[in-house]
Amino acid sequence: MQVLNHLREPSRTFENLHKHCLAIVLLLSLSPIAQAVQARAPLQVTPLPQEFIDDITALPDASQEYRLTVKFVDAAAARVQGGSLESAAGWNLKPISMLAQNYGGSFRQRLSTAECPGLNTLVAAAEQRTNIAQPDFQGIHSFEFAAPVTGSQFLAAYNALQARPEIEYVSIDPVNPWTPPSTPDYYNYVGQGIPNQIAYRGPDPGANFDFAHSQGLTGSGMRLSELSPTYDRDHEEFFNNPVTHDLPLPPDGYLLQGSPTLMDNWNAWVRHGAATLSQNLAPPNGFGVTGMTYDATGFIYQTATLPQSGNQLEERYPAAYCNALVDSVAAGPGHVVYWEHQWCTTQGTLCRPFEVDFGIYQLTKTGSDAGVVVLMPAGNGDIDLDTSNLVSQWRDWNDSGSMIVGAGKSDGSQERLGFSTYGQRVGPQGWGQNVVAAGYGDLFNGGGDIHRHYTAEFGGTSSATPMVAGAALLTQQRAISLGLTPLTSREMREFLQRTGIPQGGTANKNIGAFVDLEAAITQVADADLSIVTTTSGTMITTTVTNNGPRTADHVDVAIIYHNPSAHTLVPDAVPATCSFSPQVPWPPGSQCPGQCPSLLECDFTKLAVGASKIIRFDVDSPSPSDQFHIHSSVSDGELQDPESADNAEDFIVTVGSGSPSA
Repeated sequence: MQVLNHLREPSRTFENLHKHCLAIVLLLSLSPIAQAVQARAPLQVTPLPQEFIDDITALPDASQEYRLTVKFVDAAAARVQGGSLESAAGWNLKPISMLAQNYGGSFRQRLSTAECPGLNTLVAAAEQRTNIAQPDFQGIHSFEFAAPVTGSQFLAAYNALQARPEIEYVSIDPVNPWTPPSTPDYYNYVGQGIPNQIAYRGPDPGANFDFAHSQGLTGSGMRLSELSPTYDRDHEEFFNNPVTHDLPLPPDGYLLQGSPTLMDNWNAWVRHGAATLSQNLAPPNGFGVTGMTYDATGFIYQTATLPQSGNQLEERYPAAYCNALVDSVAAGPGHVVYWEHQWCTTQGTLCRPFEVDFGIYQLTKTGSDAGVVVLMPAGNGDIDLDTSNLVSQWRDWNDSGSMIVGAGKSDGSQERLGFSTYGQRVGPQGWGQNVVAAGYGDLFNGGGDIHRHYTAEFGGTSSATPMVAGAALLTQQRAISLGLTPLTSREMREFLQRTGIPQGGTANKNIGAFVDLEAAITQVADADLSIVTTTSGTMITTTVTNNGPRTADHVDVAIIYHNPSAHTLVPDAVPATCSFSPQVPWPPGSQCPGQCPSLLECDFTKLAVGASKIIRFDVDSPSPSDQFHIHSSVSDGELQDPESADNAEDFIVTVGSGSPSA
């Protein structure tokens, strides 16, 4: 580009510049068009890795480790009614029912509007925000075997179901969500005792929740919802700050009678829930712990209930999750929902994120599309999510938008703890050790009162996830208080990563950056936008870029082109959200061939960090060397730009068949 005169004058207005402009003819008529909801692309079926096939084939009873989740095509509207598979759309599903019988199985509907009355409202919210149709959630079913099946029989059923045209997708999902994540003893891991263990409230090595509190950010007006079976509702931390639960709990919280297996499992979740919820919701009451978001409204959506008989908890996690998402959407965009489950083998190993379950993944994607910020533990399984056969199908699915939280050390190194599952989709990270919380009793046993127990050893991805959830909630509170559009789950994930402290240690086992709440809060209103215009031959190209640290939701671009010869600009690559504003020719009485607009205005939404928009015109029939005076500007209607020098350009360029390339 041959620049004859280059001046950056951000303070100059377009009105003043127009007093010196001659309009040019621009053959363009572009305006935004409202779009109807687009069809959802079905999930693509890819072959299972041979190693995964071999692993399943070797199992004497594959149903102990895996189950089949079947997603019928949306148009089939497949439902289980009275124990039979039926189609609400009139399809003949008898061949599918016969196939199921041949393989010794039957279908169980995973979710219904009876269990989640607001399901259709959730779907509508996601469709309104994305203009993309959402899946038929009531058409997702578990295929349940009536008796043990070998690995070969299990895979035969998988292949037979996947081959049916009525079925969109069959997922091989794990079956063991009910053992609570263990809390290893990491008290001596750092060796600095209690002061280090409560340092997560302060600056590095902590996430600096104290800074947030100093800014008046304590969670007021925000919803924080946990998904787990139960908690100690009678713990002293919740006596004056109760957590709302969606189902009745046992009178004493703890289960005091029943089978030892059931009691141990349920009571482990009671202690676990007390710890995780206290990290955020314990009030500043002068004793015990103080939560990171203590003024937030807390909820627990119970993913399991006590059985009428037997010693196994009764699953209800799709319904619990759906209701948590529905209620969050009803409260407005930006509220936080987080999981406290992981999928593991029956031996409690190889733990991975909960959304590797197909139904949970679909709900997560719809929830994040609807504006909910969703988090879940990566799992305490030391699994590489980028290569493990256990999650090969999950890797083929589109990004759900969730934050998958890894567990890092508490010593300021931001290194991965060896048990944390890792991969490119993991991050941000939180403390996975040395967290002081309610429950367990190793730090303080309350004189024998179980409802006054505290621990100094809470850890794992179980402690890391509430920490990141709290950081997300307070960052969102700040954004909302400034009148900004709430960050989506994807945007929050990327923003906390970019403003966080980079991971230390082995970079090829990624768990993401450690959250830095001071940086997040002080930069949540920032967007570093730039605008650059170049020429190449007869082309004039303007590039608008978002350099971070967060998505820019309301990007406004204005470009004035003027040339004494009033050449025609022919659009080569112009976004549909750009249009010209007709201007009165200047000076008065000047003549232009045809229409005389000169000001191009563009409105871009959801310009992600690192993304660019290209605006390119071809100059029609230029002379060998024509000069154009161009004034361009970019801004965001909500966010401020900390680097305003590259927000505007005012210069003269030479355009023509003989001009050099930029």
